[in-house]
Amino acid sequence: MLTLSTARLDALPLGPGDYEAVRSLHADPTASATLSPDGRPLPEQRTRAALQRMEDRWLLDNIGPWSFRLRTDLLRDGVAVARAGDWVGYAGIRRADDPLRGEGELWELMYGIRPLFWRGGFGMEMAEAALKDGRERLEITEVWAWTLWTNRASRGLMRRLGFRQVGGAIYAGLPHVVTRAELEPSD
Repeated sequence: MLTLSTARLDALPLGPGDYEAVRSLHADPTASATLSPDGRPLPEQRTRAALQRMEDRWLLDNIGPWSFRLRTDLLRDGVAVARAGDWVGYAGIRRADDPLRGEGELWELMYGIRPLFWRGGFGMEMAEAALKDGRERLEITEVWAWTLWTNRASRGLMRRLGFRQVGGAIYAGLPHVVTRAELEPSD
């Protein structure tokens, strides 16, 4: 079984067993403002369909989003705000339609993080691990990412990961910034 680890997190391929965790993210109004096309919580059917698509991508491509969990308790001011094993979010690479041309496939970096873990470096940690996995296991050298123009945190994360803006597109009916990164070949 594939696994992935970072300094603070352990991950397994995201799939139907993660329904409750992903559902909690999709139902959260704060998180939905950055994840859903209309900024509102996603319906249950969308969560189930998304998890099925992600599982299918793992089967077809041997890559997809990872489900990340804390390795140890997360302390803030000496108080545990999350426990070892708590779900942090997902991040990974998947095949996607080209948002600029509307046709053709490319590799997309995707991620979703529980608001409790925002501004703690977890998005960077998860995305770096996912990109490294894609580069090392499948020799992926080019990855794209897009986010709502209004999502400054996500745009900043993409910039710190080395993604450069290549345009804008209407995606899911809303304006998105489109970015691209070249990954260094693995040794």
